[in-house]
Amino acid sequence: MKLYELTENYKVLIDMLNDEGSEYLDSEAINKELESIGDDIEIKSENIVKLVKNFEAEVKALKDEEDRLKAKRQATSKRIDGLKQYLQFNLERLNIKKLQTGIFDLRIQKNPDAVVITDENKIPENYKKYEVKYDKTAIKNALKAGEVVAGAELKSTEGLRIK
Repeated sequence: MKLYELTENYKVLIDMLNDEGSEYLDSEAINKELESIGDDIEIKSENIVKLVKNFEAEVKALKDEEDRLKAKRQATSKRIDGLKQYLQFNLERLNIKKLQTGIFDLRIQKNPDAVVITDENKIPENYKKYEVKYDKTAIKNALKAGEVVAGAELKSTEGLRIK
């Protein structure tokens, strides 16, 4: 039986118990039915939680692998930069601006102009970009204190906790 079917059966049983005409039901039969549904729901719920735990472990393993690969990519990029700088340094020492090897053409050439900010305080406002961030903790505290914060409201939700 599927979890949604168990939930529906449980809801029907609860509705029957709440119905005024359900007095004819035997309390022993009701308890037996509740226990069988409860066991099924417990078993199905436990199996779903096991699936959740497996997926959580997989997500953690993938995140760990992402971190490992990111670190490896960054280290490899540093090696590339170091080798390029080493090659450029030695070509410049020998005053070589162009070099043709068996399969590569090397050139030392000017890069596009780059802006270097020497004093951030002296840059005019029209050249600055700002990122807007909201202090949600302060907004929450203000709303809880009864203040009106235009454009914001408190929202209460429910979530499943697995222990």
